[in-house]
Amino acid sequence: MKICLRPVNNNDVSFLLDLRRKTMHKYSLEISEENDSSDLSRVKYSFDDIQIVRYREKDVGMIKMSKDYSENHWYIYQFQVDPEFQGIGIGKAILNDICKSAVSVNATIGLSVFKNNPAISLYRGLGFKDVASSKYEFEMEFNA
Repeated sequence: MKICLRPVNNNDVSFLLDLRRKTMHKYSLEISEENDSSDLSRVKYSFDDIQIVRYREKDVGMIKMSKDYSENHWYIYQFQVDPEFQGIGIGKAILNDICKSAVSVNATIGLSVFKNNPAISLYRGLGFKDVASSKYEFEMEFNA
């Protein structure tokens, strides 16, 4: 499977907004009102930490992750794969690579996920554990 990541650029904003609507609205609308302004602010938050997921020469997703090397802790803020490309192993392949990299430097990886998001099973299957929970989300962590 040919999957790669590329740096984000300003021309990707419309792709990222569309991706967010396709992937997150069904989960977040149960919790809060989503609109164009909130979508744009979420896309622009830590914009330079975004990498675009490519599959077969097509942009199919994004991952926004920061790496704090002083604390040896990485955090995935957003991870989205276009529903048209879900279920074929793209997300699992990207996360596997990230987890292997974290193990190689003894880093932990954190993320939060809506409790109604089926990606929870993907994260748990890769070794992420629940470390906290709120009314709507689980905080999860992968320990190297």
